[in-house]
Amino acid sequence: MPENLTPEQKTPEQGTNTKKSIVEAAYPEITKAIDAITSKTNIRAKEKIGHVKGAVFEHLAIQERIAQNPETETQRELRQIFETLMHNAGVALGVQKALSNPDGISVIFDKHNRPIVDEIHEMKASAIAYAINIDDNQPQKTLRTIQRLVNLVNSLAEEADIDNLQPSEKISNKLVKKRRRLLTETKQRIMALNLKEKFSLSPHLKYMIIIPKGEVITNLGRKISLKDGTPVEMVVVNSIFSIEDIHKLIDQYAETT
Repeated sequence: MPENLTPEQKTPEQGTNTKKSIVEAAYPEITKAIDAITSKTNIRAKEKIGHVKGAVFEHLAIQERIAQNPETETQRELRQIFETLMHNAGVALGVQKALSNPDGISVIFDKHNRPIVDEIHEMKASAIAYAINIDDNQPQKTLRTIQRLVNLVNSLAEEADIDNLQPSEKISNKLVKKRRRLLTETKQRIMALNLKEKFSLSPHLKYMIIIPKGEVITNLGRKISLKDGTPVEMVVVNSIFSIEDIHKLIDQYAETT
């Protein structure tokens, strides 16, 4: 059975306060995500509810990880830069098709003050939701995307001319313009941080599948590795939020006017 990591034990009062603060931090993004999926009157429709639950849990889990691992301003900016590229990976890397990417990452500085990605986060609102992705080997595809984006970030820090960073394949003129705009904005944000060291992946990188409290994953699928064959550990992490908590938030959203 995969390793299951449990959040640090807290008293009931501490746990309630922690959950409350995480919900408060996540709620604006939760409402925006649900609004993009459906209307309040259709929120429990069979074809929508899975996407809604996934969106709610994703934003809860993102804020939970941040609460458990407080960031400096530089860490937060680096994470947000990287996540912007992640969520626009096809554009950033110059490919027409959508690329597999995670829901979040963690960025830290090692003892030599080098910025590294030490965790990759994939949030699933149930064990069943994760099982659906095993057959197409999504974690390995996601890992490859992250490796390519790390290389891109380093190229943006080093390359004076954005146009020298060629797309991975022939793309439309519209996508060329969109890509140039994204890379220009990203380069400006990177240069503003005045980093002295290259971005890299941690030698102890973990691929974390985060699922609600009480859910269990017994099959993680195929083992994953970096391009050079280095294995990457996959771990299952249970959130402090349960499926019941997710439904309560959906009900709360549906009842607002």
